[in-house]
Parts: sequence; C-alpha cells; structure tokens
Amino acid sequence: MNSFKISKYTISDWYFIGVLFVLAICMYYGMADLDNMTEVGTGKSYLLTIFLTVIQIPLLIYLIRERINSSDNYPPFIRYYIIYFFWMTAITLLTDETHNIIGLTVLSMSILVFPLLLVTSYFRARHSEIDKWFFVAIIFIMLCLALQYKNLYSIANQVGTENKHIAVSYFPLFVLPILFLSHSKIVRYASAIVTSVIIISSIKRGGIIALGSSLFVYVIVKQYVSGRSKIKQLLILSFFTLIIGGVVYHLSQAEENNVVERIMNIQDDGGSGRDVIWEDTYNNIQNRDLVSRLVGDGYRSAQTVSKYHLPAHNDGLEIWYDFGGIGLVLYCIAFLSLIAYAFRLMKRKSQYAPHLCMIMSYYFIFSMTSIVVLYPWLALVMLSVGIVVGLAERELEESKA
Repeated sequence: MNSFKISKYTISDWYFIGVLFVLAICMYYGMADLDNMTEVGTGKSYLLTIFLTVIQIPLLIYLIRERINSSDNYPPFIRYYIIYFFWMTAITLLTDETHNIIGLTVLSMSILVFPLLLVTSYFRARHSEIDKWFFVAIIFIMLCLALQYKNLYSIANQVGTENKHIAVSYFPLFVLPILFLSHSKIVRYASAIVTSVIIISSIKRGGIIALGSSLFVYVIVKQYVSGRSKIKQLLILSFFTLIIGGVVYHLSQAEENNVVERIMNIQDDGGSGRDVIWEDTYNNIQNRDLVSRLVGDGYRSAQTVSKYHLPAHNDGLEIWYDFGGIGLVLYCIAFLSLIAYAFRLMKRKSQYAPHLCMIMSYYFIFSMTSIVVLYPWLALVMLSVGIVVGLAERELEESKA
C-alpha cells in the first residue's frame, strides 16, 4: 500500500505561507503603532516582529542547507543588504545604553527581520511556483492593511481635518507590485483601486507623488519590455495620462485639503517643514566627534537629539547619524547595486522589470522624503524585492536551458 508523503520542499512552501500570514498581522498592528495621529498603538507589533523573526529561522536553516550551498548564484545586492543590516544591528548593540538585554533583543529582532524576509522570499520565488495560495496570503496582507487604514482614518477624522494626513496610507503601495504579478485582472485592478483610494484619501503629497510616479514607471517599462508596436504603446500611455489628469482635476476641485494646491506649495512650506528637519539633522551630524561620524550612535538616535523630536525624514541623513559614514557607504552600495540590477532586467527585457522598477520608484521617493530603512514597511519592501528578483532569476535560468 502506497502512503502519501509530502516532500520537504512542499512543507517549506506552506511554511512560507504561514510566515506571510504572520507578516499580515504584524503589519496590521504595526500601522497603529507607527501612526502618530490617532495614538491608538498597543505595542503588539514589536512582539509580533520578534515572533516573525524567530519563525523564519528554521526556514532559513533549511534554505542554507538545501539551496544556498548549491550551485545557484544569487544577485550581489542581497549580500550587500545582509552586510548592511548586520552593521545596523552591531552598532545598535554596541552603542545602546538605555535598554536591558530584553530591549536589545527586541531591537535586534526588529532589524534582522528585514534580511530574513529578503532571503526567504527570494528563495521561495526562485525555487517554487507562485501559486494561488501565495496570492491568497498577499491579498490577506492587503486586506489587513486596508481594514486598519479604515480604522485609523475613522479615528483621525474625529480629531480634525488635518489629522487625515496619516502616513500609514503608504503601506498598501508597498504590496502593490506583488499583486501586479497575478494573472487575474480582477486582482490587479482591484488592488490598484484600493491602493489609490487609500493614498488619495489621506491627502499625503508624498504618497500621491509616489503612487503616480511608480504607476507611470510601471506602465512605461511594461510597454518597453513587451515589444508591442509604438502606436499601441503611445495609445496606452496616452490613456494612462488621461486617467492621471482626470484624477488630478478631481482633486483640484476639492474645497478642503486641496491636494493639488498642497503639492504646488511644497516649496513655500518646505515640504511640511522637512527642510528644517534636514538642516537640524545635518548640523547634529557635523557636531560630533570623528568616531561618531564614522560608526554612528545607534538605532533611531537621530530622533533623540533632534530639537523637533522627529526622525530625519530622509534615509541618507538618518543612516548617516544612526550608523555613521560606514553605515551610509554600506547602504549606498546595497541600494545602488539593486538599482543596477533593475537596469539589467530592463536591458534583457524581463517580464519582471516593470515590477522591480515600480518598487524602486516609490522606494527612492519615500527614502528622500520620509524614512524607509527603519519603519515596519521595509519588511514589505524586502518581501517585494525578494519575490520579484527570485522570479527574474528563475526566468533567466529557464531562458538558458
């Protein structure tokens, strides 16, 4: 009598689906903990982050044993990001004097969860099919983000109009490129609509600029790699431009929170005061000894010395203060290596080039105007990059077969 046996690799696939569901719950509570308007955070996201980190360790051990030690080559930016995240962890542990062993463990887990997600998602996509259950898990993440945004938006509206400008509206955009991988038009269109409604309703200029720019880049690159006729490409781009124009016109008619007017006033208000925050952070960087400039003062230390009690609102400045010039160099190597990989995908006209270029578009914009490298949504960035690049590497291998 033959017995049914599940292979180890199938088990690892289901295990990764479980990781995604934990990630969804972690992001749900992470939105509330990150939001500074509603003040309804519970701190549960930090405990869930530890759990998310720990449950990925067995999967990582399996990957090291079964995959990484094989003849597979993986893009160098993965190695560079791992080095950078370990530098973040090491400097934080060496410089932090306010937390006990438990607090330091939480901080370490909060950082190490990012390279873990990058590695596990890459090898999941590289060596296994992206099936319907994977998309069920990703859709569940999007639904959790949408539901939590609705909750926070409702609370913010009870406080006052200005409090609708909540930055947690960015979260769905970080998942959108993965959902664009789906063969279902319903999934692709519905996820784009949900993301657009959330970001536009928040009246966040940075979010709307990132959304429009990343979608535009996605459409342009998709037309480039598709090999369609120039006329058809022009028609599609014209149609997309008309849609964007219609949305902008509709927003310009709003009497309250006119987002178009807010975008036009960026120069006058310094990007909601970002210019003075940047100047303050830069001055703090310069007013340190040479050792601190080189190695930094540890995780989110820029906020503790800021006279505005705010992070730098720029990844470059934040990393420079927190993890020093060495940390900034390591991060730039990783980030530029990832950009170079995106260009290589475009050059070989990979079907996954539009998705990675879309990721890089909003990644860059948010890095310049907000913080990506320290906030929970970096987990979604690492997940998206890992999945898209894993699929692209498998595509390359199959083309050579």
